Amino acid sequence: MCEACADNFFAAGQDTNYMRNLICLSDFYRSKLYDLLESNQPEVFYHGESNAKLHKASETMEVFLREQFKKDNIQVGEDAFQMLRADFCFSHHWYTRADDYHKRRPGQT
Repeated sequence: MCEACADNFFAAGQDTNYMRNLICLSDFYRSKLYDLLESNQPEVFYHGESNAKLHKASETMEVFLREQFKKDNIQVGEDAFQMLRADFCFSHHWYTRADDYHKRRPGQT
């Protein structure tokens, strides 16, 4: 999603709209996390129609994010975690990064 599409998506959802920008990751930290994922678990950037692979990618990303927060001594409650998770993987940043990954590595994951 581009930034405008992401804005429209969140604006349409009454439950998520008010929380969207309440807390978010810094651009520096988000980029660091994307680099780690790309190096160690590129399957999270899966583009395709397999629900099983999409679900696995989502689970892998969530476990990674929880582990990385723990390593970096970032303590958040579940609601805060879910806001940061949404900022991490449902923003235009994620889709741009995933698209760039697939342009550099066509046919992978």
